[in-house]
Amino acid sequence: MASNMRLTPLADLKPFKTGWKVQVKVLHTKQYQTKSGASLEIILADEMGTKIHATVKKNLLNRFEKLMVVGEWKFIENFSLNQASGQYRATKHQFKMSFISSTVVTKSANQSDSRFFEFLDYDTILNDSTSTSFLIDVIGRVESVGELETIPVMNKDTSKLEFDLCNVKEERLPCTLWGKFVEQVYSVCQNAGERGVIIVIRFGKINVFRGERQTTSSFQTSKEVEWFYRPLPCTAGSFTGHFHVPRIKSLGQNLRVQTRFRNRPSGEPS
Repeated sequence: MASNMRLTPLADLKPFKTGWKVQVKVLHTKQYQTKSGASLEIILADEMGTKIHATVKKNLLNRFEKLMVVGEWKFIENFSLNQASGQYRATKHQFKMSFISSTVVTKSANQSDSRFFEFLDYDTILNDSTSTSFLIDVIGRVESVGELETIPVMNKDTSKLEFDLCNVKEERLPCTLWGKFVEQVYSVCQNAGERGVIIVIRFGKINVFRGERQTTSSFQTSKEVEWFYRPLPCTAGSFTGHFHVPRIKSLGQNLRVQTRFRNRPSGEPS
């Protein structure tokens, strides 16, 4: 049963107790199978935009998996916190949340549709001092699309597509996408005609290949690639202003290609 415990911002969580209560939005879920058993990995965000990685272990999966629906707001209370570590971390939070037997998850009435993107500018991504340990959000217009390739990865044929992302300053960022959805992306780019294709990559990797920094899709978060058309001729000089990210569904979750785009007078994409 939910309590009247005071809400705590994610940024203020500390591991000295388990009696915390937070209000969060479910941004991403993924079930993993390892030698130690299955687990559900979740990315959560609060109203301040602070994100945290949460884990549900095998013994609690049946209890919590159906409750953690992407896009929904939840109250979560009673959980443990441990030091976050590892490569390709999806959040910069110092701690990682783990559901325990006394954890309670209930619905929140919060209706905010914020996606809580944190788009990095290309200069930051290409800067050698920027850590490659964290997954990033990136957005850009697709340019210089290469050929669709099939590459053996871990004894399994995997689709690969290389292209450049171009931002509003006409700066370029090399990008490589992997996985089944790549064929859909390639088809969209081939059929775009006069319309420019804008791609959003959430939880992408910063990878260094042959001394060059690039963004790649993570195998673990391949559903987090979205696209939409910019319904204007894609010519140098006409691509100005700031991106506005429409409501579009992720690949693997009934993605719709939308044709909404607008310039924003100031600020970053929301």
